Amino acid sequence: MTSVKFKKKREGDEEDDLEEFEEEQSESEEEIITPFHRFELLKGVSEEERNLFREYEKYVDENIAENLLDAVITSSTYLRMEVDNRYENNTPIFEIFMELQEPNVVYFLNLDTSSKSGFAFFIETLLDDMNDMMSLLNRVAQDPTEVTGQAPINFMDELQDKTELEKQRLEIMNKIKLALQAIRVHGKGYMEYSSLWIWDKNVYLSEVKKFGRNLTLDERDAEADQEGSSGVKPLGLEYPPLSVYKEQLDKFIELQDQIRTWDTHEDFFVFLRLNMTGFKASVLNQVGQWISLFKMDLINRVKNSLKELQDFVNEANI
Repeated sequence: MTSVKFKKKREGDEEDDLEEFEEEQSESEEEIITPFHRFELLKGVSEEERNLFREYEKYVDENIAENLLDAVITSSTYLRMEVDNRYENNTPIFEIFMELQEPNVVYFLNLDTSSKSGFAFFIETLLDDMNDMMSLLNRVAQDPTEVTGQAPINFMDELQDKTELEKQRLEIMNKIKLALQAIRVHGKGYMEYSSLWIWDKNVYLSEVKKFGRNLTLDERDAEADQEGSSGVKPLGLEYPPLSVYKEQLDKFIELQDQIRTWDTHEDFFVFLRLNMTGFKASVLNQVGQWISLFKMDLINRVKNSLKELQDFVNEANI
């Protein structure tokens, strides 16, 4: 209980006219009637009265079961309606993130339908949690555990003959799998740019400076087995012509312009969004590194040339 006392200074008092509030709180423990307490209390009534009370308990169970079942069906139906866009909200309710973790393209949550860290498992867990609402309460019309020696019975058995819920779950998971497959196909379209994050930049630069272009895989393997066996003639210069630098820079700048036009998200079957913001930023960072690679090498070339010129001037005492 809480009691509040008010104390007011009288007029004419030397002290300021203030109100003082004193609050005293006292907490009393609430008595909780457990199933065992109820069982013990019912021993004090006749068998006929106990039977009547058991019928009342069954009535309570029916009402609880009805409401819990309604909660499960409502939750599952809402999810199915959103997955099918029946409400025509045209807005995704789930999101998967596509990221570049060199050298792999990864998804959070992942697309593997058998993975416990995957999106499909997340939806399965969500549906299980909906069903588990039936286990939140135990049935009233039963003797306590202290008497039966068994775990109390909940309302999960109410789901056993609900084929409509199973059908709904199957429809949802089929739609989820179709969406994940569509994302997988969509992601493969970006693999044509995979050389940006897979190729070794220093090896690529060395090949361009030596041969005027990067080698194919077969040519690179041949050179690795025996130098000169690739059939590609080296330039024989310390630095390639400026036209080679221009060709490489133009190629990567063109790629950069293409990547900048990429969408940052794509929606699949309306309900599932693929967020590619991080992936796009990472690929742009990669292509920026390629551009910087050739720019810096070109700058170093100019610096070395100027140094050689300065050394020549100093030696010639011009």
